[in-house]
Amino acid sequence: MNWYPILKDNVEAHNKIEEIYLTLKKNSSYNYDLMGGSLGMAIFLLYYETFIKNMGNENNGINTLENTFELVNKGSTSLKFAGGLSGFVWGVNHLANEGIIKTSGMGLNLLKPLLIKEMLLEIKEGNYDFLHGAVGIAFCLLKYIKSKSTIESLDKFLEILLSNGIKEKNTIKWLSSAVHNQSINGVNFGLSHGLASIIGVLLSFIKANVSVSVCISTINQTINYILKYKNKSQSLSVFPDFVTENLPVIYNGRLAWCYGDLGVAYTLWRASEVLKREDVKIYAEKVLLETTQRRNLAQNSIVDAGLCHGAAGVAHIYNRMYNHTKIEIFKETSLYWFKQTLKMANHYDGLAGFKVWRPIDLGGIQNDPSLLEGVAGIGLALISAVYGIEPKWDECLLLS
Repeated sequence: MNWYPILKDNVEAHNKIEEIYLTLKKNSSYNYDLMGGSLGMAIFLLYYETFIKNMGNENNGINTLENTFELVNKGSTSLKFAGGLSGFVWGVNHLANEGIIKTSGMGLNLLKPLLIKEMLLEIKEGNYDFLHGAVGIAFCLLKYIKSKSTIESLDKFLEILLSNGIKEKNTIKWLSSAVHNQSINGVNFGLSHGLASIIGVLLSFIKANVSVSVCISTINQTINYILKYKNKSQSLSVFPDFVTENLPVIYNGRLAWCYGDLGVAYTLWRASEVLKREDVKIYAEKVLLETTQRRNLAQNSIVDAGLCHGAAGVAHIYNRMYNHTKIEIFKETSLYWFKQTLKMANHYDGLAGFKVWRPIDLGGIQNDPSLLEGVAGIGLALISAVYGIEPKWDECLLLS
């Protein structure tokens, strides 16, 4: 798609991107992770060096990527999308598919049997999580669809997914444990761990021409379930984060990628485009337009700038919606949240001024160079606002 840079003439944003680059080229990570480690940093550095400036003899992105491979070669036990090898495989394939790096496979095919085995094990155990379970590994395996064994395994994944789903009156749902309380079971709605992520991954199945009719039917039923819980009152959010049987449904979702109306409604809007469901498109767009009025940082639980649950992630989704629809309020709202993002670069000892908030028991406010919560992701979001470069990297967040 033709991408319009909404911050093209913003000097502060230009300078901040360069500052993030200079910061990350000096930083290293002790893990290879796409979302939380050196691979996410490499993607930012390589986007900067490939698309923005001819860096001459500068190869910081490649050097960081080589460091990532060295960390993988030291051994890994995780196959998850966040923190594991499926995210690593997705990231390297993304860079190769975009022509940013040249690869003849780099041994990634050797990981395929491990990923298939883990995906099927996790889905049989009912772990539907995108970042930490079967759904994310299935998403990664779409990069191997030229292989017959992969197609067969993805078909098996869908078969088990559907058999484990709870169907009622043209709806389907999946039970999982609450992220912050493993003793509570219910239905997670979020884009990071729940129903929205299942829809997002099934949209990727359709894009890859894998089990299209099954995916369309399943997405429709999942949408129908989500819409059952749309809130008609005047509370903070339209959709809940989590629904538990026999307990009141709470509508106080934050404004973020990971949870809340923004990620859920954007996913419904994307699905409506593929499924040609005008009713869903109209409603999703209405919800998204309503969210543009939510600008109180404290009320929306926005305390830092990262993509996952911070100002840059919010700004980036509105930027996506503006580029899809050319509706002016989405552009204006994206600009507002990018302004908040830049204001958050106020830590003298931060990375390019940024720090991520975490609870005291997890270390408190700290530096984070990563893609999901840290400055690499903030930098990628700013690149997509300043330059006419479609942010295809955000496929890893189920945004494209």
